[in-house]
Amino acid sequence: MSPTLQTPITVRRLVPMAFVIGLGAGVGAWLLKWLCSQLGHIAHIGAKADGLNWQFLVWPLVGVVLTSLAAKYLFRQNVENACDKLRAKLRSKDFSMSPNVIWETIGGCAMTVGLGASAGTESPIAYAGAAMGGTVGRLCSVDGKLMKILVACGAGAGIAAIFRAPMGGFFFTLEILQMELTTVPILALGLSCLTASLTTYVLAGRAPDIVYLSPVSPDTSAYLPLVIIAIIIGAYSLWYTWTSKRTVSRLNKFSPWVKTLSSGLILGLAVLLMPALYGDGYSLMTGLLAANPAGLLSQGIFGADITSLTLIITAVGMLAVKGMLVALANNGGGVAGDFSPTLFVGCILGWLAAYVCNTWLGLSLPLGTFACIGMAAAMAAILQAPLMSIFITVEATQAYSLLLPVTLAAMIGYLTPRTIKFISVKVSA
Repeated sequence: MSPTLQTPITVRRLVPMAFVIGLGAGVGAWLLKWLCSQLGHIAHIGAKADGLNWQFLVWPLVGVVLTSLAAKYLFRQNVENACDKLRAKLRSKDFSMSPNVIWETIGGCAMTVGLGASAGTESPIAYAGAAMGGTVGRLCSVDGKLMKILVACGAGAGIAAIFRAPMGGFFFTLEILQMELTTVPILALGLSCLTASLTTYVLAGRAPDIVYLSPVSPDTSAYLPLVIIAIIIGAYSLWYTWTSKRTVSRLNKFSPWVKTLSSGLILGLAVLLMPALYGDGYSLMTGLLAANPAGLLSQGIFGADITSLTLIITAVGMLAVKGMLVALANNGGGVAGDFSPTLFVGCILGWLAAYVCNTWLGLSLPLGTFACIGMAAAMAAILQAPLMSIFITVEATQAYSLLLPVTLAAMIGYLTPRTIKFISVKVSA
């Protein structure tokens, strides 16, 4: 990195720009969450607590179609797979992003996820944050090196704001975007992430989106099951990744509107049968962290028939299709994220494994704790970003007392798929 980045005049310019970018990303994340919430309320009007709610078949299709129409005729720009596009731009040193990207990603994601597509909101807001960074850089007439830093600050601030996790946003930039930064740029990135997270707290309130009121630290006897469950989650990540890639390859064989209509219909059918798949799934994760699995069955085909069998069938069904649904939302005309879905499947699988151990093996594992560690293990395994996964999990849930088991689970989850792939290559050779 050029020494000019370390000069006092550069620092004086960079600090206020980083602050403004963080502020904008925080406001953007709050607006996106608010829009998703409002659209979600509209989609749930008239929904019954028990039995099938047929509107859930329609709303995800409406969301994907509206997003596709807006991209084609209003925004005139495709912002699908926002995180992949951002990585490609950074690799090619192309920092030219229109300010319209901000509204395209926020509006498109709100329609896609707010109306029921089973995915997250983080990749679009990271892309919007990067566009904010690029816009600030152009307004201030910075050079290419500073522009790269500002784009990175915006992307990290977007993640920090949407998860209310400043360290998570920081490590997203280093692990997912693979940015190599020195001292002054790192300080600017930290300022942007912290400002974005605090802005979201001010606008939305101090309560986290994924509520974990009473974290229970596992005793020493629970660490062996923790290791085994983290390995299982790491192995499951291979299925999740395979179904996602398989879905994308199948979709690419169809014309754009066939992709959009088929994706919307499949997403709607999945949400009709398992309404807990609606949107980002934060409410279900909150329930599982509180050891309350009723959300798995609410408004679904099993209704109020809460038994061990119905809970396990529904959980396994959701784990089986979630990777496919996220790929449909991201590649079938919608605008969505693929980070919080990894927390979602990890939360379900961690809870499910502990529930099975307690029910059939006579153990007494804290269900909420294992749901929480499952979140970190799955994100680390699927995204191959262990540090980001650790901090997003503890910051998003405010379960700081679980930092040790969460770290252990994340590292095991991260290493398991790599180990399985290594062994399979050696065996096949």
